[in-house]
Amino acid sequence: MAQSSNGLRKLKQGSFDFSSPGEHASLVHSGERHGVVLLWERCAPDGKRWIKCRPTDNLPELAELLRHKQDAYFSINQFHGWREVRLLKSLRALYVDLDGQQDLDLVLDVLAAAGMPAPSMVVFSGRGLHLYWLLRATPAKALPVWQRIQDVTLKTLSTIGADPACRDCTRVLRLSGTINSKNRAEARGLMLTGQEWDLHSLADEILGPRRPGRPKASASISDFNAAAARSGRRSVLAGSIYGWWYAVYRDLVRLVDLEYGNRLPEGCRDRLLFLHAVALSWFAQPDAIESEILSVGRLITDFSDSEILGVMASVISRRNLADQGHKIAWGGREVDPRYFFRASTLRDWIGHDLLNKHAEQLRALAPAEIIKERKKIRDASRWQDSYTGKGVRTSNEEKLATARLMAAAGASQRAISVELGVSQKTISLWLRSGDT
Repeated sequence: MAQSSNGLRKLKQGSFDFSSPGEHASLVHSGERHGVVLLWERCAPDGKRWIKCRPTDNLPELAELLRHKQDAYFSINQFHGWREVRLLKSLRALYVDLDGQQDLDLVLDVLAAAGMPAPSMVVFSGRGLHLYWLLRATPAKALPVWQRIQDVTLKTLSTIGADPACRDCTRVLRLSGTINSKNRAEARGLMLTGQEWDLHSLADEILGPRRPGRPKASASISDFNAAAARSGRRSVLAGSIYGWWYAVYRDLVRLVDLEYGNRLPEGCRDRLLFLHAVALSWFAQPDAIESEILSVGRLITDFSDSEILGVMASVISRRNLADQGHKIAWGGREVDPRYFFRASTLRDWIGHDLLNKHAEQLRALAPAEIIKERKKIRDASRWQDSYTGKGVRTSNEEKLATARLMAAAGASQRAISVELGVSQKTISLWLRSGDT
């Protein structure tokens, strides 16, 4: 639940600064790391701009090597070796880059007016503000939900300088304690709420709560398959446009690896590379699409960069039109200009024999009859976790009891929310249901 602007100012006054790269990196990548964190120094004297910090490496120590260096950055998410969408391993923060904006009070007022939570922390980058909502380690399959939250947050802050190009999961941001070469200012950090969110709770706060009585899968909410329904146009169901095309992209990457050993033969290279780009256009930004497809194209084809970019030129063009709010006429109505293909069309293009061969490894592109059977099994298990008639599911009764005990001991609803990994709005409903 968003705090009042006065409450946010009090919170800010009670915050503390962090000015070292090591502390900054540790705050974002707290706890056990599941993938590589990338550090980058634009003007590294030896030409070695990138440092790969693996899960077993000492991240604070490596980040401290960049203290007082010019234009030093780090990846806010973790990867399988390199910062590409297909190699994403763990999501660790939602962020907004406010270019040229220095008025933190204004930012907090805009968020409060929109009913959105205050950031966990902020970095004064020298020429603007970087806002962070810290996340507990969240698997890559939750990227579509993360992207939806990212886009809504960016739109909310667009009137006060939010950079529309900065919204992808591969982004690097300036480290606290390093120098902005444009004005020689040192970046510094300010802790605000300090809260580390689970993605489900943050989605509830920014996108809106689930409808009461709506069933959800029994798996952990950090698994995208268990992401709950949102109301109306804010839907981030696994069946949404974000989720479906992300699943298609993962299937394409998996299929190329399984069938071709990551080297496409002539005859299918253009088509499959094009489909990679189409899928990316629905959940990644244009610069990320270009970088990703160049990387994929170099890996799975012997095309030159210009040939790869030629394959994806129309995809980027249509994505840019979508970002500008344009529509195109199709079937007597106005629709999003990005390419969209039905699952049946994609299966025809790729080949049914190939998809049948690897059906067990696929999700969105698996044969239709297999998808139906999987849904049947999911639906059956979904209702095993039934409601108790007390406004809570059987599996949540223990959490409900804990919430009431914590409240009786004087804990705030936000503290209970963080401890139990349940949205604050749900905690509020649970506690009210116990009033007689």
